[in-house]
Amino acid sequence: MINYIVKRVFLAIITIWAVATITFFMMNLVPGGPFMGEKALEEKYGLDKPLIQQYTTYMKGILHGDFSESLKQRGRSVSSIIITKFPVSAKIGGIAVLVVSQCLVSLSVPF
Repeated sequence: MINYIVKRVFLAIITIWAVATITFFMMNLVPGGPFMGEKALEEKYGLDKPLIQQYTTYMKGILHGDFSESLKQRGRSVSSIIITKFPVSAKIGGIAVLVVSQCLVSLSVPF
């Protein structure tokens, strides 16, 4: 059982890394950017640096739980937004698990 859990956690970490990496590079393929023509803001957020250096900074930030500042909600960090919204997401996820498990029990489907 422990081996199964370790394997699943390892695969989850690999999946999260792959999604973050693919998303990062795909977003950099899109023409334009959030600060078109604003060199000071590009410099502030490190968008003037080479792509590999941006990726390294991005991954280091993720590992430390630092998702930078929100571009939509000025003055708030993405981490603080996630923390304040997490209880609602967890509640919805928990309800979904309960509903699905009850449906499976009522259908007599082993899970």
